[in-house]
Amino acid sequence: MEFKKNLPSDTLSAFCLEVSMLLKSGIPIADGMRIIIYEEKSSKGKTLLENIYDNLEMGLTFSQALKDTKSFPDYMISMVELGEKTGSLEKILNELYLYYKREDELKHTIKNALTYPIFMTVILIIVLIILTTKVLPIFENVFLQLGSEMPKTAITVMNIGTAFSNIAFYIVILFAILGIVAFIMSKTEKGIKTLYAIKNIITKNSKTSEAIGISRLLSALSLTIASGYDTFDALDLGMKLSGNLKVEERVKNCISLITKGNSLPQALELSGIIKSVHASILSIGFQSGYSESAMNEIAEKYKNTAENKINTLISSIEPAIVIVLSILIGIILLTVMLPLWGIMSSIV
Repeated sequence: MEFKKNLPSDTLSAFCLEVSMLLKSGIPIADGMRIIIYEEKSSKGKTLLENIYDNLEMGLTFSQALKDTKSFPDYMISMVELGEKTGSLEKILNELYLYYKREDELKHTIKNALTYPIFMTVILIIVLIILTTKVLPIFENVFLQLGSEMPKTAITVMNIGTAFSNIAFYIVILFAILGIVAFIMSKTEKGIKTLYAIKNIITKNSKTSEAIGISRLLSALSLTIASGYDTFDALDLGMKLSGNLKVEERVKNCISLITKGNSLPQALELSGIIKSVHASILSIGFQSGYSESAMNEIAEKYKNTAENKINTLISSIEPAIVIVLSILIGIILLTVMLPLWGIMSSIV
């Protein structure tokens, strides 16, 4: 594992799995931490793990030791604390492993999905700049040598391309500044809330963002309910982790429906969080004593649904970028080639 100040989902998942396996084998946490420290390769990772070990040796609980490092999310610390109180720490750590594994897979899907369209967009812009600033001036010289002028449309396009290339450097600087500001804001609680609000404004009507939010909510519910959390507390935690305003509104509606006497499966269905078929599975799971398995299955289905929506969105963006690039290049070349072809035909 490679530890950082703000631990990513894959690191959290690996850490939870390692500690869970050690507890399952009957090894005390403090002794288990020494094993993990020995296996850790990075110096930062060793320092963090040694900090946890020292806290355990001083008599702090595992949750307190994690909290003291300020490197673990509050959600994980709360769940570990619950596991300590209920005597189910091994089980909760294993559930946390699955939760952060799903979160990591979802983040990788989003990252991989965004990388190619961004790359294609950058290529599109570069091609258009080269075409308007390098290729069109060559055609302009050809027209002048033939005793004619390049069409006004082509001249306008060329001027726009030249102007854009002149300010491209400043645009890059602007995006770099925005990136630095966002990075600084992400280090403070107030800044995170501001970034969260901006993200919600941008993705307010996004079906893909909504699917991701539902996936995160159900993953959190799967973990919290299996760990013995109160239903209302579980929904409140899941709502905070969803990261989507529409999902948060649905959760609030779900809580209201439960207070009116509806069961959790019914409330989740009526509030539009899950489909009726999944509500039926969950209801049978609660009645048969297999609510944990049912919730895990549903959470996995919605994670796959979110990933499919992301892939569908990207699969539609890719050809759209290619089509736009082809049309723009075609229009630019036609505005030059057709008049040039006419001049060449008249000369012949």
